[in-house]
Amino acid sequence: MSDTSESLAEGKKIIWEFKDYNAKINVEVLKLIENEQITFDWEASGNKSQVSMSFSSEGENKTKVVITEDSFESDDEGIKKVMQQTQGWTDFLCSLKAYLYTGINLRNGKMN
Repeated sequence: MSDTSESLAEGKKIIWEFKDYNAKINVEVLKLIENEQITFDWEASGNKSQVSMSFSSEGENKTKVVITEDSFESDDEGIKKVMQQTQGWTDFLCSLKAYLYTGINLRNGKMN
């Protein structure tokens, strides 16, 4: 994500911008528990789906992140979308880790 219309808050409808893909996506925040869970609806794959991110401590300085996204069909097109979304979430987590360790935002190549 390159930009957001505002901060995450439960019940808010916001817009996420992905400048590298020239895309804007409407996001409806359904649940937000600080340091535990973020659940939202969006249409990043072309169909409305729900994403849930859960965070749990795995010891000192370690956090387990689990991301699930639902509402994909079991046909060839649905499987293709699942694979694309999996790639996107992998990129997201790798970018987040790089930012946490180095301060470099891989989405724009700049240090913050």
